[in-house]
Amino acid sequence: MAIVSWSGFSSTKPGKFPIRTITVTVMDRNHVDPVLIKTVVSNNTAGGFFSLQVNRLRASLLTIPWIYDVSFRRVWPDQLLISVQEQQAIARWGSNALLNAQADIFIPPLNSFPKNLPLLSGPADSQQEVLRCLQQLNQMLSPLDLQITTLSLSARHAWQLTLMGKCK
Repeated sequence: MAIVSWSGFSSTKPGKFPIRTITVTVMDRNHVDPVLIKTVVSNNTAGGFFSLQVNRLRASLLTIPWIYDVSFRRVWPDQLLISVQEQQAIARWGSNALLNAQADIFIPPLNSFPKNLPLLSGPADSQQEVLRCLQQLNQMLSPLDLQITTLSLSARHAWQLTLMGKCK
């Protein structure tokens, strides 16, 4: 967990009851850049304690590819607490995207992709089916010490699988 915090923050249009302290907590921070979060927050916190548009701030933060979810808590009289949940990649999807456990596709920079993730692919909107098949095959192959490296579903619903085994 990482915490990004700064005090003395004053928005350009504070109105009454300006936000003076913003604390951002990032759970399991591996890929989210705290400087980028601070920039997005600073650019989207016009308004005071009551007038701050958290929906606009939330939408702006969710444009950062490695952010999965964001929640807010206002603490009287002048604090804003922001909790950020990072995406948890479980597979690569095609050549330029990642897949999370909810079968959501997200597209972070290629240089931030975790290593050793299985490569999945399939027709548009097939990621849930491919992910479900991956999970079922992983359960069956686990006792055999086999690991799936690629799994693809063609437009004709043909499956292709590549395995990697451990030599004993």
